[in-house]
Amino acid sequence: VMGYQERSLKNIVVANTEIVTAGKYVGGVSGYYRHLSLNSLYVSNVTVEGNTSVGGVIGTFGFSLGFNVSDILINAVVTAKISGAGGVAGTAIRGLSSQTNNIYNIIVANSIISAPIHAGGIVGEVDSVNTFSKAYNIIVAANIETTAEGSSPGILIGNGDNYATNMTGLGI
Repeated sequence: VMGYQERSLKNIVVANTEIVTAGKYVGGVSGYYRHLSLNSLYVSNVTVEGNTSVGGVIGTFGFSLGFNVSDILINAVVTAKISGAGGVAGTAIRGLSSQTNNIYNIIVANSIISAPIHAGGIVGEVDSVNTFSKAYNIIVAANIETTAEGSSPGILIGNGDNYATNMTGLGI
């Protein structure tokens, strides 16, 4: 829908769509998204494929001022050929420990998320200090897989669920 976005996104439906590229920052709604909030998004029967930073909603989520991500339903096939595949975002970067980052009321269902390394139900790859301040009411019912020898997928975050704190009400 959009390549680069710096505004809040809400009330968006993307359905029956295929987005395939050999590049990075590939998302069902936006390739690269900075700041603010994502609310009331519905991504259904969508295929998203790229090399790195591939997400069902956002390819790369760059945040330095904090964010709120809520009320999102995702049904997608998300494939990163190199790294960073996630149900919501392929990669999340630039978090600060003093900011508030909330993610809640998220459902990733009937989805396939795969990459050689860093595949996660919510975020594939995290490069930040404080990814989630609060994460709650999250349901992940997806096939999440990594294909490189020695790599493991994460139900929430592909390169380590230890980046998420204060999580409650998870339906994993």
